[in-house]
Amino acid sequence: MINNNQNVAEILQICKKVSPQKKTHICTLLSKILNLNSIEILTNPNKKISEKNKKTLLKKFFFFINGKPLSKILGSREFFSRDFLINAHTLDPRPESEILIDVVKDLVKNANFKRMKILELGVGSGCLLITLFLELKKMNVTGKFIGVDINSKALKVALKNQSRFNICSSSLNFIQSNWFTEIGGKFDIIVSNPPYIPTSAFNDLDKTVKNYDPRGALDGGLEGLECFRQISKKVFYHLKNNGFFIVEIGSKQKELVKEIFEEEKLFFLKCLRDLSNKERCMVFQKKKS
Repeated sequence: MINNNQNVAEILQICKKVSPQKKTHICTLLSKILNLNSIEILTNPNKKISEKNKKTLLKKFFFFINGKPLSKILGSREFFSRDFLINAHTLDPRPESEILIDVVKDLVKNANFKRMKILELGVGSGCLLITLFLELKKMNVTGKFIGVDINSKALKVALKNQSRFNICSSSLNFIQSNWFTEIGGKFDIIVSNPPYIPTSAFNDLDKTVKNYDPRGALDGGLEGLECFRQISKKVFYHLKNNGFFIVEIGSKQKELVKEIFEEEKLFFLKCLRDLSNKERCMVFQKKKS
């Protein structure tokens, strides 16, 4: 039981007894509420906690022990070593998706791009496109970065993240669009992490995913391939000659996705595996005819 006289160490110990397998997450929760880093939490065991912070901690801890992901409680999650705002309208950034960043960086380096246009389809929190902008900037690559999403509420989060990293709209722009409907012109690189979970498999997802991530960002239709098919109808026409299309895929989808985009005249280059050794990222190119 948490009371008015307890300090950081005592409250941390009570929380750990309730949920002993999640000690690191509990420490993170407490450090965020108190605005202290994890080292400060451990080195200030006698620090008293205000009544307001205790109420906040109890509320958030209740959500946490009942299965709500820590990221959704705190409203942020790390991606490529940066902290991004997220909420119920955005898919949580995942470590597996970081491979898309590495792939784009390698393509840009090998193609010797210095100024370019990049489009992301389905931006969600904006973490992927913003990370690309910041990482390519470190490589002295500039240009125009455009991200689209059909969900206006997700775009509000993306815009907050853009402001969080002080990126001006003349360099990076978010637009509400159903894939390519509001987009004109051609791009050097198009990236996407579309919904690819088959509808029949949705209820088999971990409850932290199916109960807290937006279904629209996960459910890819009957076979999980509907969004790939929609994107494939226009992606060729929005790529410059020799431009690249990089897309994240789900389990055992490689051959089916390959067939979908090859039918629309894109050339398959490679498929890369993530840290769990799962096929995760496919790279296509529009070959100059």
